[in-house]
Amino acid sequence: MEGESPVIIIRNAAATAKINVTKLRGKISVLEGPGGNITVLTGREGTVLVDAGITASRPQITEALASLSDGPVKHLINTHWHFDHTDSDNTNEVIETAVEKLNFVMRDIARGRLKKLNPAYRQVAVTSSPNEISVAVDNQPPLRTPAKGAPVAWVGPDGGKVNASMQLTGRLLAQTFTSADGRRVNDYTLSPDGRTLTMQVTETSPGLSQTITYKQVYRRVS
Repeated sequence: MEGESPVIIIRNAAATAKINVTKLRGKISVLEGPGGNITVLTGREGTVLVDAGITASRPQITEALASLSDGPVKHLINTHWHFDHTDSDNTNEVIETAVEKLNFVMRDIARGRLKKLNPAYRQVAVTSSPNEISVAVDNQPPLRTPAKGAPVAWVGPDGGKVNASMQLTGRLLAQTFTSADGRRVNDYTLSPDGRTLTMQVTETSPGLSQTITYKQVYRRVS
């Protein structure tokens, strides 16, 4: 029997973990807990945070902040944007569910290919101009397409040839890949405060009995 997902273990642990408060000097303190340290500066006009921890620990963070000041959080400074393990889905579990109804030969083939096509990227960079959109993941060459959604020929991470297109509407970037093997859509949504980028993935293929869907969450690097 397989063990519990590491993502779920981390998330559950963070939901009950204690946040330690250490006063450094004057009105500067540090909160220590899941997701790294949070530096806190309190004052008459409100509170300034450097980093914000992770979502699963929000109730404990809120309680710790209340022990330092009853003022509102006025400013948040993020020092990095990276893949968030605890708020992202476990792609291995999603893939196992998608291939479980295939015969054992096809299951291994499909599992290997899907894992290659669905890595947990460590970093995503998005740039746009009136004429072009560019998306780069990790150290791979960027994908560049016309801004208005016209498709371009592109070679995927598994070496397969696909047609790729991207279109930006407000805070939503729709990235679409189509080939003879199926279709994948990555919907990137930027949070209103600009701190979080969520990629919602939807994949369909004639070789799979069900649609693959999952999300990956990224925090901004400043």
